[in-house]
Amino acid sequence: MPNGNMDEWLSSTRYKQPYYQPWSNESWWDTNNNVTMPKSYLTYPNYKCFPTTTYTESGVSGRAAIIRSVAVNGGNSEIMGSGENRGILYTGTTSDDGTMTEGREWTSRPSQLTFMYQYESYDNEHFGAYIELISEDGTKIASGEYLSEKVSTTSYQKANITLRYTDETLKAFKIKIRFVSVADGESVSTRKQTITIPAGSYKIYGGSVLTIDDISLIYDK
Repeated sequence: MPNGNMDEWLSSTRYKQPYYQPWSNESWWDTNNNVTMPKSYLTYPNYKCFPTTTYTESGVSGRAAIIRSVAVNGGNSEIMGSGENRGILYTGTTSDDGTMTEGREWTSRPSQLTFMYQYESYDNEHFGAYIELISEDGTKIASGEYLSEKVSTTSYQKANITLRYTDETLKAFKIKIRFVSVADGESVSTRKQTITIPAGSYKIYGGSVLTIDDISLIYDK
């Protein structure tokens, strides 16, 4: 997969705030940064406009993606946080207004998805990783997921997701892969803290932090 090692990133600013995109030439992965960095905000831009997903130089070998829960919305101030958002890294595109469109063209049939991760769980949260293989007519022909334990790990761990095929006849057309800082269906919690990203240190309302690297698809012989 393009940028499966998470080494390629574009760094810029959006509304004078640090902004990151997980590609250099080919935009195959995207994030929900445009959701948490909306087109307009009132005051306190470092609370109301901040990315969920950045990168670290401390990957398995090279860079890795940092996917973080953040609180950003019109009610935030230096003494109050609301509007919690789980961080998302996924195959697809996010428009300028924050609309997320999942999936990239993929015509082969993998048996597993593997990746390396670190996780800092806040408020006993899990992270989630999800994969689906879709046919051209929109039928889901295979899927799998990984839910973490409610523990933090400071060393890289390897995770494997086995794809369960429900239709062996339809051809693959699109793949959806999604990593989230808090698993689907769980509430998201944040607290006031100081974090460090490539652009420097910032005071925000942040929550659980998922680090992802070395994403690979495995094929049975």
